Amino acid sequence: MTIARRIVSNLLLVTAFAVAPAAAEPISIVTMPMEFGFYQLDFPSQVRFYVQYPGTPGRGGVIRGPRLLDTIFTPDAVPRTVVATAQSDPNFNPFIRLLTNTTPERIAFTYVPPSNRFGDTFGMVPDDSNFFFVDWDAYRVTSLSYTVQEFFFDRTRPFEVGGLVLHPVVLRGVFEVQGSPVPEPSSLILAGIGLAGIVARRRRPTAVGR
Repeated sequence: MTIARRIVSNLLLVTAFAVAPAAAEPISIVTMPMEFGFYQLDFPSQVRFYVQYPGTPGRGGVIRGPRLLDTIFTPDAVPRTVVATAQSDPNFNPFIRLLTNTTPERIAFTYVPPSNRFGDTFGMVPDDSNFFFVDWDAYRVTSLSYTVQEFFFDRTRPFEVGGLVLHPVVLRGVFEVQGSPVPEPSSLILAGIGLAGIVARRRRPTAVGR
């Protein structure tokens, strides 16, 4: 093999090595404190939580969007963290595709008490693009998690309606998105070219005395 061919071969090998995906430690992309309160006659024994892309109209009714972190929390089991990944939940990848695309879509953070005469669910439904100010192209999302830190019945704030005295049930927690930074392709190619140049320089033949 000629020297020129060796240099080209080294360039291709090192560049290929440089652009190969490397395992990186996940970092926190989004950490969002959340607090929800809803009025009840009594302290509920449990509350169900999930985050979902709401249903959209379709043939035969409503097509439900992917749902993650569907968990029942109880007051005696906090703090508690639930995590969703591609390995643990088949809805993870469809959910992340909606989260990270460039189209604004409604995302629902939902709490469901066991029974409530004034409504079945509580939470919020913002547009994802206005809720998460993130350049998703710069990351590969690896997990979503929700940690309930507090779950209590606030008897200091009574509310009377229709002759009934209600008190707020309060849940405080943190929603988090984790992932790995994605290096820019141009920087990887430049790194590969630089390494190839070093290899070629080391293998340059020495001059032979005449």
